[in-house]
Amino acid sequence: MPSLASLASLASLAGDGLLGLAGSEFMTSAASAPSLRFQKPALFLLSSLFRADYLGKRAQVSALPLATVARSKVLLYTGETLDQFDLDVLIYCAQQPRAATGCMVAPGQLLKELHLRHDERNRSRIFESLARLHGCCLEFRKGGYRYMTRLLNRLLLDEDATSCLVEVNDEILQTLGRSPQHGARRQDRYALGREGLDKWLYGAMGIFAAGFEADVSRLQQLVGLERRSLKAFLDDLTRALERLRAADCIAGHELALDGPAPRVVICGQRHQTINACGFLQQAAV
Repeated sequence: MPSLASLASLASLAGDGLLGLAGSEFMTSAASAPSLRFQKPALFLLSSLFRADYLGKRAQVSALPLATVARSKVLLYTGETLDQFDLDVLIYCAQQPRAATGCMVAPGQLLKELHLRHDERNRSRIFESLARLHGCCLEFRKGGYRYMTRLLNRLLLDEDATSCLVEVNDEILQTLGRSPQHGARRQDRYALGREGLDKWLYGAMGIFAAGFEADVSRLQQLVGLERRSLKAFLDDLTRALERLRAADCIAGHELALDGPAPRVVICGQRHQTINACGFLQQAAV
């Protein structure tokens, strides 16, 4: 049986043959729509792309419109629905040392960082998540443009050796980054355990370090939990904010339930109050 390294070499040669001049021409043509090709972190951290759930039930969807903070473009998703566990896996892959053929991912090390038991069931969850991340398609629409891309370009799984070769899309690498600062935030994020809403809110604080204000109805859409009742979501939100405060991830919060539209204000760390605040407006009807 060929080794993972030899298969990686073959994958590299195949990729070079497939791209060639056509790849260069594609990038030149796509330069006319740069706002579609390169996404800001808010696309991943302030949208329903990765629902505020963790290892929850999933569905197969096609061209599903996602809730985002984008004003001038639409994001459609095709594939098996993603949650915060999948974002944990993607962030880990995006921040690993990268070679020409991608990065090596050891499920055991990832599970250790996620504070999950290193057993067959959880290893399978890693493999399944990588397959979801590779199999899905993102489609951006703006004006007359339709731009389609993937989160992972190529994926090689060796389940017997419990190792993976992952090639993350370059656009994702630029968006999620691999700086020491991002690495530190990854560890803080993983320390939040299996609380999907906590992790979604923590990601939002990465965009608005000084905090943000949101209409609860809009927030419920963005976290992908719009099917829950308002009361149930408010209960979940309150508990999540209390846990984040106890973990020193936020400085405080306030829920304003009076008036026609409940609102939440989340305060960032005090030493970061010079940074810009955000506002997530009421959802459009």
